[in-house]
Amino acid sequence: MPTEAREQSKIETYPEYIMCDLRQRRGLEEDDTSEDQSIMSMNKNRILDEVCNWNGLINYGSSIRGWIREIYGIDLDNISE
Repeated sequence: MPTEAREQSKIETYPEYIMCDLRQRRGLEEDDTSEDQSIMSMNKNRILDEVCNWNGLINYGSSIRGWIREIYGIDLDNISE
């Protein structure tokens, strides 16, 4: 993906419920925004992995990305930052 397209696909923040999961995964309170900048700099694959792990889908991030690729034809590994 060209740099320009990658820049346009970046989001400023994830939905609050995702941010709460990511904060709690780091041992923070769900409303503690002290590490949000660090969270937002994470690769999207890692974001999915962390959200899956927090929600009990331990080590399923890669499998889920594979299922999406096989079912929908969308390769999340190639569009992840």
